[in-house]
Amino acid sequence: MVAKLAAKSILRVIKEYLTGTKRPFVVLLFDFDGTLSTIVKKPDRAEIVPEAKSALASLVKRSRKDPGIKVGVVSGRALSDLKKRVGVNVPILAGCHGLQVLCEGKVFTYPGIDSFLRELANVKSRMRRVASRFPGAFVEDKKFSIAIHFREVSSKGKTAIARLIKEEVAQYPKLTLQSGKCVREILPNVDWDKGKAVSFILRAIGFPEHGHIVYAGDDLTDENAFQEVNRRGGISIRVGRSASKSSAKFLVSSPRAIAQFLIATLNLYNNLP
Repeated sequence: MVAKLAAKSILRVIKEYLTGTKRPFVVLLFDFDGTLSTIVKKPDRAEIVPEAKSALASLVKRSRKDPGIKVGVVSGRALSDLKKRVGVNVPILAGCHGLQVLCEGKVFTYPGIDSFLRELANVKSRMRRVASRFPGAFVEDKKFSIAIHFREVSSKGKTAIARLIKEEVAQYPKLTLQSGKCVREILPNVDWDKGKAVSFILRAIGFPEHGHIVYAGDDLTDENAFQEVNRRGGISIRVGRSASKSSAKFLVSSPRAIAQFLIATLNLYNNLP
């Protein structure tokens, strides 16, 4: 059962992290769409909430002097697109649900992922034909995945297009289908997700035994990350109106609440002795 708490309530736990007996080591990871940015009809119009961008920039600046804080963004967006939209030189960025990770200057790409590009190209052509049958639907090519967006499709059409996508992808055993809010994403069928990406990031940065991790996200694709964070005793935050079926420990209402959380966390760091 997720506790619906305001961002400032979660800060009590953060404060405990920062004022413990050992030197604090806190990793803050965030999804992008619906978490740092509000959901929009067209993904190419998504922008980070200005207050969140400002706080992120200040936290990144502090992290250059303080090795006890790490900040990153983990998204389904392509890595190049994510970097552009965050607009802050964040040291940790994970794109395509972690299939590609930029971590403190080094880029990791899931081994052998290029071998799926031909299959993805084939399914992209078929998805474009499917999308053309539903006004408002469109296909987004992320290189290592294909997304079919149908937020602007009619209610009846949403059910129909989701069914057709599932039937088409079933013909490609090397690929897998992932569900999101008014979107279906086709990815290589490999043992990898946002949870495994979070685990990889923590290993890459030398996450210590006494470290603490915070992860915030808003969609089904974030559930694996929530579970990984919970396993490590961290703070998992679902962004949205409801989280009855979520693994997240906490719930906040909107990206604006996440921005407030970032600002308050920055203030806590600035007030450390």
